[in-house]
Amino acid sequence: LETMQWLASLTALFKEEPKAYLQSLNDMLLRIGNIEKSEVETLIVERKQARQNKDFAASDRIRDRLTELGIEVQDLPDGSTHWEVIR
Repeated sequence: LETMQWLASLTALFKEEPKAYLQSLNDMLLRIGNIEKSEVETLIVERKQARQNKDFAASDRIRDRLTELGIEVQDLPDGSTHWEVIR
């Protein structure tokens, strides 16, 4: 464990919280892919509204559009939606 911690300190591993690191990676991939975060968030809201209205055809079309943009969508048990750039 000490060796691992020493090596990690040399390479700056584990210096950032995992959630913050994953968010910065996601933001970087959005920039590289020329994907507008605001467009993704708008589509996510529209998809959620379509699902609430039981318009599953519209929901599926929006999911397909997000996939075309390179976005993976996960619907969580609590009703929220998680999305990230496909790596």
